[in-house]
Amino acid sequence: DEEDILALVHYNLAKEGYTVTPVTSGEDGLKAAAGQLPDLILLDLNMPRMDGREALGAIKQHPHLRRIPIVVLTTSSACEDVAGSYQDGANSFVTKPSSFSELAGLVEMLGKYWLELVTLPPSPRTREA
Repeated sequence: DEEDILALVHYNLAKEGYTVTPVTSGEDGLKAAAGQLPDLILLDLNMPRMDGREALGAIKQHPHLRRIPIVVLTTSSACEDVAGSYQDGANSFVTKPSSFSELAGLVEMLGKYWLELVTLPPSPRTREA
């Protein structure tokens, strides 16, 4: 929901060699994910047009997108946001730290964990090919 945070997340993942597709709304995220399946989705709850809660629900209902791990990365730490995110299928819920340096370290850690350490399910499109 904030361009400077989006730029920081993009920069820190791209410098580690990850391909990143930044989007600014849930609608744009769904279009991007349907076009080229990502390995991981970092999702903010506070986005314009279609917020993260709506996007999470739509992703988890989509037959090709529902297996993609989703990390909710948001400013909220409200119990209802945490519980609702997990209820709706999020794989992790992380509250954004207040400083940019802490956020940069967190993003790097998330990238390494989800894209290097964890074994992800094969993409549905990979199996079809």
